[in-house]
Amino acid sequence: MSYRETERPPMSTAKQIEANRENAQKSTGPSSSDGLKRSSLNSTVHGFTGQTLVLSAAEKAPYEAFVNQLREEFRPSTAESRELLQNYTDLRWSIQQITVQQNNILAIMNVIVEHHIASDDLAGLDAALEPHTRRLKTLGTYEQRRRRAAKETLALFNELELQHKTAQQEQLQKAAQAHQAFQKLHQTWDPKEFGFVCSLPEIEQFLARQQSRELLEMIRQEAAASKS
Repeated sequence: MSYRETERPPMSTAKQIEANRENAQKSTGPSSSDGLKRSSLNSTVHGFTGQTLVLSAAEKAPYEAFVNQLREEFRPSTAESRELLQNYTDLRWSIQQITVQQNNILAIMNVIVEHHIASDDLAGLDAALEPHTRRLKTLGTYEQRRRRAAKETLALFNELELQHKTAQQEQLQKAAQAHQAFQKLHQTWDPKEFGFVCSLPEIEQFLARQQSRELLEMIRQEAAASKS
């Protein structure tokens, strides 16, 4: 997914939602069917049906911070992994957008219920709530699709990363064996000349970690033998 900026107002905060709720309680609110229909359209600008993530100017900075946070958490190792992670990030962000709109609609619906109860107009309550209920159902569909797509995208990312790390470990193992062979011959060598993409420092770090693991395993076995 990609994103584009829009002049849409920024997403409502919890304080803004509560303020809207209080203001609505002080007023009579839309009572005609036309008025309710116009009210139900207040939150329809979203972009949830396409592959482009819609961002307002106020959302750009939080979105970019969110992107950086997930990159730091998942640390993609290839260009393909980075693309999958970006798709996953956009899906996660759009789910947050949907949640905000759902909360806004629920706040509006609560005000409508309280208004109709206060005015003793229970007969018209269902009709007043219907467009908002329909909108919530639509948003719920969008949310389910995105959660399913996010789960599938993350699974693909993890599979690709596992394949890459497995191949990297196999190459490091072969390079380490070559490095040890050259050391025995007291010769220097360049891994790139033999088709390895890893550097000498990476190979030496790999060998050091391997030796540390072998040493710890030997200590564990000796400790277990001494107890028996």
